[in-house]
Amino acid sequence: GNKNAEAFTINLLAKFYLKSDLDKSIDLSKQALNIAKDNKNQKEEAEALKNTGGYYSKINKYDLAIDFYQKSLTLKEKRDDKQGCADLLYNIGYMNVKLSNFKVAIEYYIQAKSIYKIINNLKEVAGMEVKIGNIYFSQGDYEAASKFYNSSLKTSAELKDSLKLGDSYQMLGVLYHEWGDYEKAIECYQKSLNYFEKLKHTQGIANNYINIGLVY
Repeated sequence: GNKNAEAFTINLLAKFYLKSDLDKSIDLSKQALNIAKDNKNQKEEAEALKNTGGYYSKINKYDLAIDFYQKSLTLKEKRDDKQGCADLLYNIGYMNVKLSNFKVAIEYYIQAKSIYKIINNLKEVAGMEVKIGNIYFSQGDYEAASKFYNSSLKTSAELKDSLKLGDSYQMLGVLYHEWGDYEKAIECYQKSLNYFEKLKHTQGIANNYINIGLVY
């Protein structure tokens, strides 16, 4: 059992060093991977592969990051680790955004979203909906973007998550503004403003005043 504990600890350190010392992180990930493989510990093998993906993502080698995330995903699927799978699908989607493969990214984000929904992680569902909306928005597909922003609003309302509601209404406002529907834009900014004022969220309040000013 102590070899498994060792792999677990080394993986935790590898993840920690992703923020500060990449060389150390990748060395630790390799160690953990070897120990996990020798002990047929798929759980820690999957973690080591994920951390290795994180390393390649940090040095902008997105294709390599995807390879390691994919390997980790295969193991997490075997173990039926749904949260772990959803997180990796999101990571792979994000790497595709970095590579400007927007269509592929959306496919992965939608897969992640549907797993988050199954395990009732609504906070992540709302987050994915906004991210999918953002891609459509950046591509100029306002109709698809508004669909995802609106479903994020519904999810955030279920969660009573004021910050997400403020953000979502603000994004919808920007969208309607771009779309040329100024009345709806103002309405969304106003709603966003109400949420941010309740939260005393100065940046959110300021952004809405600027946005409302731009409409007039």
